[in-house]
Amino acid sequence: MAQFMVAPRWVGIYRYDESPTLRRGQPSVSFDLQIQVDKCGQISGWIEDGKDGIPERAIVIGQISGNQICFQKTYRPLWVLGETGELVSVPEEGPHTIQYDGVLDSTGTRMAGTWRIEFRSSVHIDGIEYDIPEITGTWSAQPTRLKLFDGGS
Repeated sequence: MAQFMVAPRWVGIYRYDESPTLRRGQPSVSFDLQIQVDKCGQISGWIEDGKDGIPERAIVIGQISGNQICFQKTYRPLWVLGETGELVSVPEEGPHTIQYDGVLDSTGTRMAGTWRIEFRSSVHIDGIEYDIPEITGTWSAQPTRLKLFDGGS
């Protein structure tokens, strides 16, 4: 497998798979990803969701091996959908980890794959127990294109 440089900044989108526990038409969520990859393929960085995602920066750690990429996105608190569809932070139930697995194309200009939130049997919010199933989806990203200031007027 050929080695290539991995861009430090990416923009992407993730989508939810159909699920009986999610509201119909769960929106796709854009994200910004910034990573560093060391010479052994270890990934570290952060990710921020767009307006329909979790309103907090998450820590990213993972690995690139050949064209395979896997990383975990971790939030300090657990985030759940409230009864009316709003995101609710549950700090006492954190951390909240999402597993991403995917493939980086041979030119290093696109990566895509699947994600999943591991099954948690239940959480307690304000004294009420809620069952939380595994949630899955797909994702894709490409390097951020930077606009250079040309100094002109």
